[in-house]
Amino acid sequence: MSMTLERRLVRSLIGVLVVLQIGFFIAVYVSAGVLGQLTYPNFFISNALSLDPGRAVGAFVLPISATIILIVVGARHFRMYRSFTPKHPRKLFWFSFTCLIIAVISMVGVSAVAIHTNRWIHWIIAGIMFISGVFLVVTLPFLDKSLQVTAPRWLVRFRRFIAALVAVSAILLAATISWEKATASVAEIVVTALVILYLVTLAHNSEFPLVSRLSAVNTVFPSKSSSPAPSTRVISRRTRQSRSHSDLSHTSSINSNHPI
Repeated sequence: MSMTLERRLVRSLIGVLVVLQIGFFIAVYVSAGVLGQLTYPNFFISNALSLDPGRAVGAFVLPISATIILIVVGARHFRMYRSFTPKHPRKLFWFSFTCLIIAVISMVGVSAVAIHTNRWIHWIIAGIMFISGVFLVVTLPFLDKSLQVTAPRWLVRFRRFIAALVAVSAILLAATISWEKATASVAEIVVTALVILYLVTLAHNSEFPLVSRLSAVNTVFPSKSSSPAPSTRVISRRTRQSRSHSDLSHTSSINSNHPI
């Protein structure tokens, strides 16, 4: 895939995701508020998706959003894995990739099982989706650092700032969900918005093409276990032979000039 086509595809998918999420929040919360389906202090997204028309909107938007996230972030993980060497953190990579898969599957599950269908199953699936999404966003900056991804300094700091806010908001949600539901509801909305904002940063020019950039890094910093190419070994062998012949000739000339 060419760089231009890859850039257009990723940016188009991220643009569709942003539009869907903005429309999703407006449609779900406005409709639920007008119809009186939201009661203080329960302003969770799950409460807004509990009844129609919010449930219908969620059933349409969430699977599409999950598919886009899987394509964009999953393709980025695949490009990272192609440039891995033994020194790179494979366990962290697979943990992040597992969080991605769990998050997108749970997102579809949240849209399929509403609160009024089965409250406990819905909250379990929503909790799994929330935790896996938080871990995914938190681990991505560490993967970028380990792979030495070429990106502007402001973008690297901005991504780390978003990841830190996601972690803080998640902790706030976990600490207040049992006794301060209004604060927990706001924290949930903030985490969701920050995750989408982090995905928007993946449309930056420094992401394209990520494969060639990471390959260049691995060429400059080769792994210890990597063996030289056959042509390199042949050249080095010829070099050693020429050096040995030159040393022998030099020794012979010394012996001829200085006989014993």
